[in-house]
Amino acid sequence: MEISWFPTIETQSDKLTNGDIFCLPYAGGSARNFDKWTSAQPLFRLIPVEYPGRGKRIDEQPLETITSLSQQLTNAIISSNPEKFALFGHSMGADIAFQSAKYLCKLGKVPSCVFLSARQAPLVPSRTKKIHHLPRADFEEGLLLLGGTNRQVIASSELMELFEPILRADFRLAEERCFDSLSPVDTPIITITAHDDPYVLEDDTKGWKKFTSREYYHWSVLGDHFSVLESPKSLLQMMSNYLSKSCGW
Repeated sequence: MEISWFPTIETQSDKLTNGDIFCLPYAGGSARNFDKWTSAQPLFRLIPVEYPGRGKRIDEQPLETITSLSQQLTNAIISSNPEKFALFGHSMGADIAFQSAKYLCKLGKVPSCVFLSARQAPLVPSRTKKIHHLPRADFEEGLLLLGGTNRQVIASSELMELFEPILRADFRLAEERCFDSLSPVDTPIITITAHDDPYVLEDDTKGWKKFTSREYYHWSVLGDHFSVLESPKSLLQMMSNYLSKSCGW
C-alpha cells in the first residue's frame, strides 16, 4: 500500500473501529487541514489524505488531473481494504471524492457514503475567478482573497518558489474540473454548505442529486467556507448519526 497517502494518526485510539472516513483537502491544502477533526475524537477513524507535493510527500511531483489523483487514491484505498468506509471531500477534494467513489464502486469496493463539502455541482459556474494562469503577483492576490493558503507562504518569495508549482497545479485542477465521467455513482451523496460561504451557496450544490443512483441529502451548517474544518464538532456529529442509523456503522 502507498502508506504516504495516509499520514500516521497519533491522536486517535485504535479502538475506533466503527469505520473509516478518508478525508480529502481543498486546493492548496494538505492532510493537516484535518488536525482539528482528529483531535475531536469522533466515533469513527478519520484518515486524512496527503496529496503528492506536500507534507511528507513534498519531494513528489503533484498530480494534475482529477483522473490521476483519483486512480492512485483508489488503489491506495483498495490496498488498505477497509471494511466500512466513506469519503469526505472539501472544495476541490469533493471532486476527487466523487471520482474516486466511481472507481471504487466499479471495483466492488462501495463507500457507505460520499460527503461533498463546499463544492458546486458539476457544470454549475464557479462564483470565483480563475487564478491558476495569472502572473505571480495576481496569483498571490487571488490566493489571499480566497483564503486557505498559509499567508506566511505567500509572503515569502523563497517559500513561493517551492510551493507555487504545487498551488498552480491544484488550482488548475480545481478550476478546470475535467472529470473522467459524470455518470451517477452507486452510493449516497450528501452535500454540505455553510450559511456564510460566499463561494458556494446551497442552490449551487443541488445539481449533485443527479450524480447518484442512490439517495441524496443536503446539510447546512454555520460558518464560512472553511468553518467545517476549523469547527467540526457539529458536522462530525451529523456524520456519525447518519452513518450509524442509515449505513449500519
